Formats: sequence, C-alpha cells, structure tokens
Amino acid sequence: MITRPKAKVVACIPAYNEEKTIAKVLVRASRHVDALVVVDDGSEDDTGAIAEKLGALVIRHDTNLGKGIALKDCFDWAKGKDFDALVTLDADGQHDPDEIPNLIGPVLAGEADILIGYRSSRPQGMTRQRRAAQKTLDALTGVREDGALVDSQSGFRAYSRRAVTSIEVSEWGLGVESEILMNAKKTGLKIHQVPVHMQYGAEGGHRNPLIHFTDVFSTILKVPLVRRPLRVMGIPGLILLVAGVFGWLDVLATYNAAQGFALGHALVYSVILLTGILMTIVAMLLFAVRMAIQQAR
Repeated sequence: MITRPKAKVVACIPAYNEEKTIAKVLVRASRHVDALVVVDDGSEDDTGAIAEKLGALVIRHDTNLGKGIALKDCFDWAKGKDFDALVTLDADGQHDPDEIPNLIGPVLAGEADILIGYRSSRPQGMTRQRRAAQKTLDALTGVREDGALVDSQSGFRAYSRRAVTSIEVSEWGLGVESEILMNAKKTGLKIHQVPVHMQYGAEGGHRNPLIHFTDVFSTILKVPLVRRPLRVMGIPGLILLVAGVFGWLDVLATYNAAQGFALGHALVYSVILLTGILMTIVAMLLFAVRMAIQQAR
C-alpha cells in the first residue's frame, strides 16, 4: 500500500503591537499547521518576543512598514521553502485558527489556488457603516466566484504553492488584499471562498475604517492604471485634449465673428486642454516605464 506524505502547511501572521492576542492565535494555529511565521511589523511591545518563545520564526521590521510589506515578506520567505499550502491570518484574534482546515482543504485538493474565508454575515462588533464600506470595496475590486463578489478585504486566506510563487506584491498598506486578488484574477488563478466566523471587539478590528477605505480605494485605482496606462489614462486624456482644442477653436471663431472674447468659456476649455495634455503625458511615461521594467526582467 502506497501512502501519501503528509501535506506541509505554513501559517504566516503579520503582527503589529499584538502582545495581548498573539500567544492565543499562535497556540491555536499550531494545532493545524507545521510551521509558524510571524512578521513583527515594527511592534513597540513584546509581540515578537512572545512569538519566538512559542516557536514561531519571527521576521522583524525596525519600523512599521504596513501590512502589504508584511505579506510580501511572508510570500518571499515561502517561495524558497517546501510547502503545500500557506495560510494567512491576523494576529488580533478576529480570525478563528480552528477554521484553518476548512481553508486548506480545497487548496490541498487542487480545487483552489486562493481560498478566502469570507464573512457571510455581519460579524459581531462590526458596525453597519464598516459593513457598507466593505461591500463597496468588494464591488470595486470586482473579483467574483460563481457570480458572487468575493470578500476582498478578508485576510484569512489559504494559498497554494502556485499562487505564492506567481503573485507579486507591491502595495505597502491595507490595499494589498485587493491587489492580490486583482493580480490573481489576471493570472488565471482559481479563487474560491468558504464562510468563516469573525469577531471584532476591543482587541480586533481596530484599524481606522476611513484610512482603510481610502488606502484600498487608491490601490483599486492604481492597479489598472499601472497595468494599462494608455487605456485607463491615455485615451481619456486624448479625448480631453481634443475637446480642449475644439473648444478653443470655438472661442476664437466667436471672437472673430462678434469681436467679443468669451472669458468664461476660454477658462473652462483651458482647464480641459491642460488636463488632457497632462493625462496624456503621464500615460506615456507610465507606459514607457512599464515597458522598460518588462524588458529588464
């Protein structure tokens, strides 16, 4: 009888000033994984020391760099290691580590490259405003599974080796979750989700919702702009440029016919023209930089 070797599962946990909850998260996660990696993102408390005492590999940042860099460090570390699935979860206790098997199962079976633990209902402690903001970001991220929008802001995820090695993380902040999904969609990775329980309280979910929203929103705008600058900014810029030129031609024609200068119209068309010129120049510069980077690889 041939027996399959036991799958190797790694848990990667970004952490910033989570000394109150990190021990509980690590102890419970250790029941379901083979290795624990904690990225201590410039904590000013004993987060890193507690993680080390509990046997976790700790990657330290001298200063707080953001969740995006912490996840990038997780992926970069894992790319050189032997594993079958990588799980990410938050250190603040909002995720239940005992649900890790539900996430890694489909990944180990080859059914998904990214398995998202999604909030099927409003978690305890989550305000209606925050829930509405989350749904808005899900719609803007635009990644679907079986026609339904995925929970784009959930950090409780499992990744296959293929996903970890193919995903490139460039975002520093909270927009990293959306960036990963949009890049995964582009590269054809299989994305699924399963319902999980999450809880926000005094220790969990402490990020400023407005900062979170603006951070993610800027990422959602930036990713397509960097990927397709001529289409996203160049074409609209060219349209504005042409509109500004024709507007000024109309102003000059009116001046010649009536000997009167339409100052208001001239100002409006000047703004349109200058905006179009600026957008077109930026689009061409971004395209040139993108081509240079691709050729250098």
